[in-house]
Amino acid sequence: MKKILFTIVGFMALAGAAMAAVPFIVGTTGNTGPGGDFFRSVVQQVITASGNFVLPAGTHIVIPDSNGQVQVNKGTAGTPSWVAVGAAGNGGFYATDGELLRVLDTSGSLSSTLYYIPMK
Repeated sequence: MKKILFTIVGFMALAGAAMAAVPFIVGTTGNTGPGGDFFRSVVQQVITASGNFVLPAGTHIVIPDSNGQVQVNKGTAGTPSWVAVGAAGNGGFYATDGELLRVLDTSGSLSSTLYYIPMK
C-alpha cells in the first residue's frame, strides 16, 4: 500500500480566481490527477441572492464566500429542516448523499460564490 503525505494549505482563506492555481498537496507519493494534485478541479458555483445550492453526492472540500452558509438537512423525507453547520463564510470537509448538504446565500440581496473540490 502506498502512503500519501499531504498538507492542506489554508484553503479557508483563499478566494476568487486564485483558487484554481492553488496547490493543495505539498508532498505526495502515488498517482496524481490534473495539475499534479490528488483532487479534481475546483468547481465554482454562483448562488443567487437568498438562493441555495445542494452539493452533489460525494466527499468535498467546501469553500463558501462570506455570504455562503453550509447547512445540513436534519428533517425527514418530504419535510426538510435545514440547520446551519457554522457561520456564513465557514467551510470544511464534508461527505453528502446529494440531498443532505447545501450552501445557502444569506445576504438577501447579493449573490454568493461557492467553491468546492470533489475528492476522488
